[in-house]
Amino acid sequence: MYNIYEIVDIVRHTGALEADSMRIGRKYVPMQIKVGLPAILLHEDDLEKALVTSKVMTLAYHGIEYIDIKTENTTYMLEAVTE
Repeated sequence: MYNIYEIVDIVRHTGALEADSMRIGRKYVPMQIKVGLPAILLHEDDLEKALVTSKVMTLAYHGIEYIDIKTENTTYMLEAVTE
C-alpha cells in the first residue's frame, strides 16, 4: 500500500499560478522527494502519470501528516489522505 497525499496549497515563486492551481485537491503518491532532485509524485488515480517538479530546494516533514516541498519555482503543501 502506498502513502497518498493531497496537495492542499501551492505558492508560486515565479510565473503564473493557473496551471498549478488545477493541482490543488489532487491526490498523489510520492515516489521521489529529495533535496537537489526533482520531486516525482504519481497520480493516485493513474500511476502511469506523474507530476515532476523543478529541483527541490528544501523539504519539511510535519509528522507523517504533512509535507512541505519548496522547489526552485513553487512550494507545495501536501496532507496525508486518511480514508
